[in-house]
Amino acid sequence: GLGPLSVSSVPLSLGIFTQSGGTLTQSGGVFTNTGTATFSGGSETFSGSALFQATAINLNNAMSINGGTVQSTSVTGIAIGSGSVITMGGGTLDAGTNSGTIANAGTITGKGVLMGGINGAGQVTASGGTLEVTSNVGSGVTFNIGNTASSVLRFDGTEASGHTVTFNSGNVGVLELN
Repeated sequence: GLGPLSVSSVPLSLGIFTQSGGTLTQSGGVFTNTGTATFSGGSETFSGSALFQATAINLNNAMSINGGTVQSTSVTGIAIGSGSVITMGGGTLDAGTNSGTIANAGTITGKGVLMGGINGAGQVTASGGTLEVTSNVGSGVTFNIGNTASSVLRFDGTEASGHTVTFNSGNVGVLELN
C-alpha cells in the first residue's frame, strides 16, 4: 500500500494500477490507466472535475464518488466485489462506451449516474438525490429507494423481468421509469 496519493490537475498515465492500502484522492485532472485498475484496500475519493479511466476496474473495498467520473474504457467494464461499497455523492460511474457492464456483487448507494448495463447479486439504493441508471439492467440486482422525499431512482433503459424496487421505511421517495 501507498501513503496518500493526490491527483488534482496534472495528467497522469499508468499501465497497471493496484491499490492495496492508503488513500487515493482525485479532485480534478485526468488519471488514465491503460490496463486494469484494482482497488483491494485503502480508500478512494473522486470529486470535482476528476476523470479516472482504466481499461477495466476491479473494486474490492470502499470508494466515494462525489463528483467527476470513474470510467472503464473497454467492454470489460467494472467489477464490484462482494462486500464492497460505492458511495455516490454525485458524479458518474461509467462502465464504458463499448457496451461495458457494471457487475455488482456489492452495494452502490447515493445519487449520481450509473452508465453501462448492471447485473449481479448486488444492491443499488437511491438516497439523498437522484440516482440515474442510464442503461439496461440484468437479473439479480436489488433496487431500493431511500426514506427521504429527495431520493429518486430513475431508469432510462430496460429492466429484466422480475425486478422489485423497495421503498425503504416511510414509503417516500420517487421511482421514475423513462
